[in-house]
Amino acid sequence: MNMKIIAQIFVIILFLTSAIPLVCAQEQLKADLKVTSNVASDVATFGAAEDATEGFDTGYDEPQIGPPPSPPYLRAYFYYPNSTYTPPDPPSGNLTTADLIITELTTSYIALGGILEWPLKIDYANTTTGFTNITIAWNLSEVPEEYLVSLHTDEGAINMRERLSYTINTSKSSGSYEFNITAAKDLISPIITNVTAMEITNNSAIITWDTDESSNSLVKYDIESENYTLTAYNATNITSHRIELTGLSQNTTYYYVVNSTDQNGNSNESVEHNFITKAPSPCFIATAAYGTPMHEDINVLRDFRDRYLMTNPVGRTFVKVYYKTSPPIADVISENEGLRTIVRDGLVKPLVYISRLFV
Repeated sequence: MNMKIIAQIFVIILFLTSAIPLVCAQEQLKADLKVTSNVASDVATFGAAEDATEGFDTGYDEPQIGPPPSPPYLRAYFYYPNSTYTPPDPPSGNLTTADLIITELTTSYIALGGILEWPLKIDYANTTTGFTNITIAWNLSEVPEEYLVSLHTDEGAINMRERLSYTINTSKSSGSYEFNITAAKDLISPIITNVTAMEITNNSAIITWDTDESSNSLVKYDIESENYTLTAYNATNITSHRIELTGLSQNTTYYYVVNSTDQNGNSNESVEHNFITKAPSPCFIATAAYGTPMHEDINVLRDFRDRYLMTNPVGRTFVKVYYKTSPPIADVISENEGLRTIVRDGLVKPLVYISRLFV
């Protein structure tokens, strides 16, 4: 093989192998905390990177050295009892032997893993007694979307993506509070509940369901059980789902499942459900006028009834009265050819024309 080609291949291999660590090290997360009270404020940063060590890494963490200042003060830091810190050589500042064990970090990066955890501690002291509010606020703009981040308090876990702050109310003049912050990739699928078929007509139905987190909406359905060749989809991420199925066959059993997928690609699907579309209700007078219930004009009137009359109280009352009073009238019409023509051309066809404007 030509030596020039061999040299080019070697350069390419060297480039690829040197680039792999860069690619692998790209995934990291970082978030800022701002802690404020009526006397002072402080900041702390937590995060994770592939080249960070557990609890403390001199490339990222900043030790908080020395005793707290005189009251009033507020400190926010991460607490690692087993973390060690080796001062630079030669040392900078007034480091002593006691500083070899660093337990307080204003900035804490830990190694990427399954579940990440940062122990947060807040110390405060006031010069006077009285009611004090301490608020922790955060910014997760540099945390990848697939991570669920939680602040664990005495009141329970707080989803830090759904809330942007947490407030502590205390009447103590001084004290400390301890929290844990955790982060983990979202591998949990939405929980699907309350699957329902509603507003069923002879050619449509609405499927609704709920999920415990925002996710999209998909219904898979057909007339054969466990064989779903038809779908209806809504890409909007919501927790209360509603999908309308149209163009269905009348008096037919449809089998369906619902599916929801969250923003991180976790998907869940329900068990199979079914519903039966309604048989066409008789339109007595129009049927008598045409001599058959299958005429296309009668289907137009049925569609108008289902869409505009059966969907409101006034319309349903009108339909109920019509069904009660029209059968004897239809009997008279059906027995008289001349009357059938008059009703068909003078009443039914104009109503069909108007209905077509809406259906």
